[in-house]
Amino acid sequence: MSIEDLRLEGEVDLTEEDMVIDIGDPVLTDALFIERGILTLIFGHAFTGKTTLALAASISEAANAGRVFYIDTENGVSPARVRKLLSARGITLDAIKGKLKLIRAFELREVLGYAGYAMKMRYSLVVIDSISRVYLAESRKRDREEVTHDIYVALNDLQRRAAEERATIILTSETCKKQPSVVDLEGLNPHQLLALNESPWPMEALGSLAKIAIGLLIVNGRRYAYVERHRSKPSIYEDLRYYEFKIVESGLKYVGSVEFMGSKVAYRVPVSSPP
Repeated sequence: MSIEDLRLEGEVDLTEEDMVIDIGDPVLTDALFIERGILTLIFGHAFTGKTTLALAASISEAANAGRVFYIDTENGVSPARVRKLLSARGITLDAIKGKLKLIRAFELREVLGYAGYAMKMRYSLVVIDSISRVYLAESRKRDREEVTHDIYVALNDLQRRAAEERATIILTSETCKKQPSVVDLEGLNPHQLLALNESPWPMEALGSLAKIAIGLLIVNGRRYAYVERHRSKPSIYEDLRYYEFKIVESGLKYVGSVEFMGSKVAYRVPVSSPP
């Protein structure tokens, strides 16, 4: 064996294929490309579909032999909602028995404790829905910088462990910046929503930790997703593209995409094959 064949601790195999989390719709799965082994942030205003996206990914993961630890901090996920999503996909509750654990926790300390436990028990997907609610609640009790520091340290450790175990962490966060008033995407500049020095989420530490950030928004009653940052594909700042989706009984359904190319706008919709 030559010295070139020796693997160092922490060395990455460059031939390794990127693995992604299935979110139940093949087009959206490929477009958003939630990779394993890292921390992904899903952010947006209320009712944009953050929980539905997190649940869709969780059900797919559990149905595909993964193990999911879902921490609900807003009491926003009911057993009936989970059963409805399963039924719409033709999946029985028994098929995911023991593979999807739903936990309700409302204090920051217990949320982070549960997340650490899930990583220790080698769950393949850990969801905190949402981190913003417990952060804001804790910030009313303690100094905000202290709370931010505690979350940053805990999430940084979780991310390191996730990379080692090839596990995935999904955080949802409600944005604290007001969405610009626009009636169509042509009038929406993503820089109005996002800026490194004016974070849209409750704490800038989320922006520095997340290697993938997926934004959700509603414009003129229509829902869109976009890639704000990604370690493996262009972000919206390089590839100005929005993916329209609907919330359906099975989770999310791709509708079409809007792509801006200089002064031109391309609307792309799937074409059904002839019978």
